[in-house]
Amino acid sequence: MTPAGPLPREDDPAAPRTGSLRLGRLGGFPVFLDRSWFLIVIVVVLLYTPVLRRTVPQIGAWAYVLAGVFCLLLAVSVLLHELAHAWAARAFGWLVSHIVLSLMGGHTSFGTTQQSWGASFVVSVLGPVANLVIGFGGWLALGLLPMQGLSTVAEVGIVLIEMTSWANLFVGVFNLIPGLPLDGGRALEAVAWGLTGRQHVGTTVAAWAGRLIALAIVVAVALTGLWQSLPVVVLAVMLAWMLFSGASAGLRRSRAAQAMEGVRAGQLMEPAIAVPGTTSLDKVEALLRESFDNRAGTAVPLGPVAVVALDHAGLPTGVATPAQVTSVPPAERAGAVLSTITDPLPRSASIRPGLSGIHLLEVTAGAHLSTFVVVDDDGTPLGVLRAARLNDVLRGAGLIP
Repeated sequence: MTPAGPLPREDDPAAPRTGSLRLGRLGGFPVFLDRSWFLIVIVVVLLYTPVLRRTVPQIGAWAYVLAGVFCLLLAVSVLLHELAHAWAARAFGWLVSHIVLSLMGGHTSFGTTQQSWGASFVVSVLGPVANLVIGFGGWLALGLLPMQGLSTVAEVGIVLIEMTSWANLFVGVFNLIPGLPLDGGRALEAVAWGLTGRQHVGTTVAAWAGRLIALAIVVAVALTGLWQSLPVVVLAVMLAWMLFSGASAGLRRSRAAQAMEGVRAGQLMEPAIAVPGTTSLDKVEALLRESFDNRAGTAVPLGPVAVVALDHAGLPTGVATPAQVTSVPPAERAGAVLSTITDPLPRSASIRPGLSGIHLLEVTAGAHLSTFVVVDDDGTPLGVLRAARLNDVLRGAGLIP
């Protein structure tokens, strides 16, 4: 498929900025480890060290180390889960930005791509399928291994395989539950999207399903007496919180998608002039004045709201407002060039006029910039889009104050 927005790259602001450690590239995708993952390590070690001590009592304090090994096996399982998403997405022509392993397990971030409900369904379910394959594969391997006369090392290995297999089966089945933010919720979203033809309707359906499932988990633990088990309570609280907060985020996204429906970057862009960054400021000022004069009395009397600096290839590298140009003392403008006063632009600041709807909002929100340059397929600037214009749309829908 042809992307409607900027191509992601490793230094793109859409990639994790803080709180993440870059692990490298795997399968062609940048992989990051969020520092929140270490909280999961602590929880897993505390919960599973007693289990390992009861199961293999002769290991003693080594149970802590083996619980840490179990954490690494879980991380590998999560990574394979996310790679399944990423490889499937790439097969459908989606732009895969990066993979992050985090407190909530992990997630795969996609670049701006025109998606279909069918592709979304397949990409969603293949992650849990990968976990089920690992889980069943582990149990198949256990059936082929001898279980008598084992050494301590072999016994520990079998216990770790059992624990990893059970964990993957649980993650695979749990993730297929039809409620956001789970993969099953994404699949439900895709089905409802396909039936209604409107993605935000599917998101709303799946988000409310996620909220109800979160409530059901809490009620089930309370009514069945499982609340007497601390590990169960900790797990239930974490899962319910993850589901409810993720589902609530899905509802907000759905409302934003509805507000942005049919809104294109080309509709919201404002006039700008684009000149080489080496242009002197007195010439830039003259071009601004000329542009204002030419528009006076026309149907579009508004003059340029920005000046875009271009590199030697004609691609945007920075942006400045007319006020920034005129703030330089007149006597100094002839000796100063545009690039000295522009705010640098990352590649993600260049968007295409056809970028629309929720994808437009996600790209601009993820870049954390106040101004974007709308460019054609060749990278030639057509105008600028200020984030304030998008805020006006959301404000009109009552989504922000």
